[in-house]
Amino acid sequence: MTRFELEVSERFLRRTFEKGVGRSLSKILAELITNSDDSYKRLGATGSSETPGKPRVIRIVAERAKRRFSVVDQAQGLTVVEMKERFVEYGKESGDAKRGYQTRSLFGKGLRDVLFTQKFGVVKSIKEGKSAIAEFGWRARKGTERRPTIDIDPGPKVTSEFRKGLGILGNGTRVEFQLREDVPFPRHEALCDRIRNFYMLRVINMSPSREIRIETHDKRGEVEETTIHFVPLRGEVLVEQEATLKFEGLEFPTKVTIQRAPGDLTQGEAGVEDRVGGLLILDEDGNALDLTLFKYDRDTLAARIFGEVVVGGAGKYIRGKLNQDPPEEVLTEIREGLDRKHVFYKQLAALVEPYLGPIVDEEEKLRRKPAGSFSERTEERLSDAMDVLNKLYEELVGKADRGDEFRGRKPFIPAVLACIRNELAITEGVMTPFALLVNTSAIPDGTVVKLNTSSADITVSPSDFAVSHEDAKDGLLTKVSHLIADHAGAAATITAEAPQGKAVASIRAIPETIFYPVNGMDFDPSSLNLHEGKQRQLELYVDCEKIPIGSAITLSVDNPSIVFGKPDVETREVHKITDEIACIRIGISGSGIGNQGKVEATHGPFSAKAFVRVVEKKKGAPPPPRGMRFKRPVFEDIPRKLQTTMRSDGTVVINMADELNKRYFGTDPHHAVESELQCQVRLAELVLDECLNEIVTKAWGRTLRQRFPDDPATDIRMYVAQKKFEIGPLFHDAFVTLYVRSTKTDAAAPSQESGTAGVSTALPESPKDLRDSAAKRPS
Repeated sequence: MTRFELEVSERFLRRTFEKGVGRSLSKILAELITNSDDSYKRLGATGSSETPGKPRVIRIVAERAKRRFSVVDQAQGLTVVEMKERFVEYGKESGDAKRGYQTRSLFGKGLRDVLFTQKFGVVKSIKEGKSAIAEFGWRARKGTERRPTIDIDPGPKVTSEFRKGLGILGNGTRVEFQLREDVPFPRHEALCDRIRNFYMLRVINMSPSREIRIETHDKRGEVEETTIHFVPLRGEVLVEQEATLKFEGLEFPTKVTIQRAPGDLTQGEAGVEDRVGGLLILDEDGNALDLTLFKYDRDTLAARIFGEVVVGGAGKYIRGKLNQDPPEEVLTEIREGLDRKHVFYKQLAALVEPYLGPIVDEEEKLRRKPAGSFSERTEERLSDAMDVLNKLYEELVGKADRGDEFRGRKPFIPAVLACIRNELAITEGVMTPFALLVNTSAIPDGTVVKLNTSSADITVSPSDFAVSHEDAKDGLLTKVSHLIADHAGAAATITAEAPQGKAVASIRAIPETIFYPVNGMDFDPSSLNLHEGKQRQLELYVDCEKIPIGSAITLSVDNPSIVFGKPDVETREVHKITDEIACIRIGISGSGIGNQGKVEATHGPFSAKAFVRVVEKKKGAPPPPRGMRFKRPVFEDIPRKLQTTMRSDGTVVINMADELNKRYFGTDPHHAVESELQCQVRLAELVLDECLNEIVTKAWGRTLRQRFPDDPATDIRMYVAQKKFEIGPLFHDAFVTLYVRSTKTDAAAPSQESGTAGVSTALPESPKDLRDSAAKRPS
């Protein structure tokens, strides 16, 4: 047998190193600063006392002319042997935790990720009067392929001149690198801001025992120096709670502190490097793991929220996962916090979000909003327009949260695991809930249940979850995953499996829309717009196991202006979509615009209700609503550099602090939209863009094929443009109406042929016209 050693390409190795820090100077310097901080921690743990009232200094030197950065400390220093132990084996844990040191080192990669991705890197160190130097670079091994190499050698004799050149007084280390050309060299003030705010450095920047000095040398040789600190935020304490995070059979004592700042803070919209607000997630050693508000990360109602979540045992858990075979990442290697897909993050979110929810709800009441409201007619048009987007959301992403996912099946306690339905039909391309029941007395807390599909044509997400006894009720835990099928006719077996047992369900995809009624029968959708004199159809879904084929169903409505095609209907074999579900289409019409009524279908103890209304017929009117992800837009002053944003509940927020929005909507946006065409168009475009971005982003890689997987930004932008082209006219037809204003014109009245005598539909032609128009509107 001939054995070959795997050859790894230079390109792959460079991408591996770059994965951690990329072109982010904040992440690059954070790795080196935390290394120095760890060295100071080890020094303190060995009994070397720090001078009372005098912090240990970490010095950053930025030389613009040479594009060179240096990070200098006066900590332990390194010998040649120690350099070999720490630098040569990539990915090896430092072992500090085993020695009792409370350091951050997790991946065992940080310094090498930095020095192997920049143009030049060297570590110079002095320890016990001797120097050592390690040079990092790429050198040819054979042909054109190069390999990362480290030259480690004793340095020159330690003299006062040598110490002065390194800036090291006793023991210490200086790490130098030349910044790549594609990484911008920041101004001094910008560099200070980045280092001050970056979440990974937040604890170090607040510590009285550390001092970070940034020293910038410009091209003329002038020096600017700043000592930076992150001043702890102050605010009203809203939550201060001890809790326990439980999963995988483990318990993590957790302290949650949530505060409200006097004003808005930058949150998730600013990105991980510039964010100020949010909850700082810390492990038992005070190491920063993340800065997040979980599902409220970009919700403008959470803009004032900040605080801390200290999770005891998190650091130990993360190290354990990295050291297992195969290793598992709880923290992202790209230094952007916890992995959002990992069970640790999901369980932590489930613990903290119930504290955040009521706070966000309360903030909504405190928000400064423009006075006024829309007329009932405009509210109806807005509702119709949002229905267009909600239907697209359901088609591409899935149904919005509709409460009870069991659809009429009563939960029971299984022996171990059970599917609420052993056979399930789903609509092609529509994400459909799939309920699983867990007996918590048979499965230990923290046990991971995996869900597998027998066919790639039907996918299930999430593909696993951790059993949480805390979330169970009377020994029963219910978990809802989601299924999606690529095409009609697809079939698969979904297996939910734990060490203690498994459950199996047969899934098949059909082209028709299917709805599982909760109580024997249900209308879906439960509301419908009628056009005067024109018959439409209500869809009544019936559970044939409760209401057998051949059963008579009585119909009634509380308004005589609304009538059925037939006064009653009967379930027939032709109505069946599956063996257990039938869909009866009921003709209904109405007269008198504005009339509305409640429809009721009954059979014995079973009943279903729907709401209908008669509205003005509009060309291209959208079909009735299916989901309710998006809600009607609201106007608010938001001190953010954005024109619109989306709340976590699906409300589109129009930012009245935006200058362009002010020009269009003035001081009374409701009146502006009611009365001026250009304002209706502006609002329609803002809402379309915001909602389509969310729909496409969520659907990309699910129901929307990844055409350019290496360039998601371009692919998503192109999909948004495509969907806007497809449904834009429907949205505008539903909401935008041509408004005409009376004018005092005798000399230049339009011709009678135009049909608009005495009116004007001219729009402002310049920003000045828009401002003047806005200024004239009543406040």
